[in-house]
Amino acid sequence: MSVQFNKFGYYHKKNFLTIVEKFSLLNLLKNSLSKYMKIKSCNNFEDIKLHKSLIKFKKNNPNLFTEMYDNLNLNSQLRSIFYRKKFINLFSKLLNTNINSIYLNGFMWRIDVPYPIDKRNLLGWHQDGPYYQVCHPKYNSGICAISITNNTKKNGAVSYIPKSHLNGYYKVNNVKKSNFRQLRKEQFKIKINSTEEKSIVNPDTNTGDIVCSHLNIKHKGGINKTNKVRMSMLCRFHDMNSTFNSGKELYIFNKNKKSNLF
Repeated sequence: MSVQFNKFGYYHKKNFLTIVEKFSLLNLLKNSLSKYMKIKSCNNFEDIKLHKSLIKFKKNNPNLFTEMYDNLNLNSQLRSIFYRKKFINLFSKLLNTNINSIYLNGFMWRIDVPYPIDKRNLLGWHQDGPYYQVCHPKYNSGICAISITNNTKKNGAVSYIPKSHLNGYYKVNNVKKSNFRQLRKEQFKIKINSTEEKSIVNPDTNTGDIVCSHLNIKHKGGINKTNKVRMSMLCRFHDMNSTFNSGKELYIFNKNKKSNLF
């Protein structure tokens, strides 16, 4: 696994979550939604009733949807799954470091409704390095994405450019010194060439699969062209025995009103 991660910049593992873990996450989502709507019988993440309810909720009550989304992402049950032994062991193997040297941040449960209901959260080609600089400049770090729904190119699953992480960190210039609200919307886009375009991969993943990718791999999320929501859970994992920059552990714009890019 570490060979694939280091050579190509990503590692795909099928069925990493157990049935019990999947069920607990489904209950977490239903519990988070129960405050805002009546949840009909739902036994899996592909239930069309669940997807229709989420899409309707996002479309008709965007402010309440945002509140629900923020609360879901703060929930301890979401974060705790990444602290389980099997995840920490995996991260230590991928980064070739001790299990006692793993730092986690950037926890997120993404809910991407079909386009054009949601146009705001589309990202072009980018690296996560400019946003998460805890291990700059060596960047012995990665992103772990758990597929909550079955995700493919059709519903906008993440695309990767293999081996692009080997070129290192692309320094971001012309960062706007602006107010906090605007900085949080800043996107550090990267151009790709024709050779890179030909090498793009789109891993198809099912519920419970994971894809771990290097923090500096070029990637982007696509457009959801289906009638269902695309969901995934993410965290970033870092080697504290590599370079570790205290004070930059959090998402770059969480602490300061001005950019603190290296």
